[in-house]
Amino acid sequence: MKFLFAALVLLAALPAQAESRRGFNLHQAVLAEAFDPERFFEGRYIADPILTVRYLGDDYDYPVYGLALYKGCHDADAEGDRSCRDRLQVRMVRAPYDGEPERPRWRGTRLLNELGTKGVSSREELLKALDNGAVEWLEADLATCPAALNHARTTDDLRWFGVPLVEEPSDSIAIVLHADTVEVRFRPNYFTDVRYEGAVDDDLPSGWAVEFAKSLENCWKPSAATRPWRREVAKDNDDE
Repeated sequence: MKFLFAALVLLAALPAQAESRRGFNLHQAVLAEAFDPERFFEGRYIADPILTVRYLGDDYDYPVYGLALYKGCHDADAEGDRSCRDRLQVRMVRAPYDGEPERPRWRGTRLLNELGTKGVSSREELLKALDNGAVEWLEADLATCPAALNHARTTDDLRWFGVPLVEEPSDSIAIVLHADTVEVRFRPNYFTDVRYEGAVDDDLPSGWAVEFAKSLENCWKPSAATRPWRREVAKDNDDE
C-alpha cells in the first residue's frame, strides 16, 4: 500500500515538476511549440490541413502525439510544381518511447520527465532540446501507404455525436476516470469545419483517429521539413 501511495504521489507531482523555479511552464510550452498540428504545414494555395489530431494523456494532458494531414502543395515543394495539387501527406510529432508503451500517456510522462531532468527551464533551452531529438518529427505520403489511404476513405462513416441530444430517463450512468483525450478537427473544404474532443471510443472520431495513426506506423520516415517549433509565426488556432 505504501508503494502504491508513493507512485500516486509521484504521478500527481509530474505537472508541478514541469514548472521551473523561474516560472517557465515546461508542460504548456511543449504542447504549444511541438504538439500544435496547425503548425505542421505551410500551405502554398490552401492554408489549413484537412485533418488534425492531437492525443493527450490523462487529465493532465500529457503530450503523446499530434498529426496533420495536408492536401496539395506546401512549402517543401518547388515553385511552379503543380503535380502536388492532389497529394495527401501526413506529418507527426510524437513523444519517443522504447517499443510500444502499455499506455500511450507514458510517452508524454517520459518526455516531460526527461526534459525536466535535463533542466530545461526556458523557451530557448526547450527549442534546443527539440532540435536535438527530444521528439520524433515524421512524415508519410498516403499514396505509398495503402492501409492509411483506405482508412482515410472511411470518414463518411464517422458519427460525431456519441449520445442523443435528448435522452430518455435512465438509472444507468457512465463514469470515465482519468481518460486520455483525443482532439480531432476535420476541414474537407473551405465551408466545413468539424471538431471533436473526447475519450477514445471506437464508434466516434477519437477512435477513428487513433486507428488512422496506427495505420501509418509502417509508413513513417523522418521529416526534412521545417520543424513546427522553428516556424517564425504559429498559425492562429483560436475560435472565431
